[in-house]
Amino acid sequence: GIILYSFTVNVVNELIYELFGIFGGILGVVFIPQLFKTFKTKSVKDLSYSTWILITLNVLFWSIYGFYKNDLIIIVPNIISFFITITILVFIRRYSNV
Repeated sequence: GIILYSFTVNVVNELIYELFGIFGGILGVVFIPQLFKTFKTKSVKDLSYSTWILITLNVLFWSIYGFYKNDLIIIVPNIISFFITITILVFIRRYSNV
C-alpha cells in the first residue's frame, strides 16, 4: 500500500515537472513574433542591441547546460531560440547604425 502510493506520487510529481519543462520550452520561442515583425518592417529603432546580445548569451548558456544534463527539454527550445536571437542581432546590425 504505502510503497505503491509513494511510487505513484513520485511518478505523478515527475510528470508534472516534465510538463512544466515542456510548456516552458514551448514558451521559449517567444522571440518568433519579434523576428517576423523585424523582418516585415525592417525597423529596429526600439530594439536594444546589448539586450539582444544578453538574451542570445542566455539561451546559448542554457543550451550548453542542456547538453551537459543531456536534457532535450532544455536543449531544443534554447537552440531554436539561439538561432532566432542570432537572426534578430543580424537584423539589428543590418537595419540600423549600431
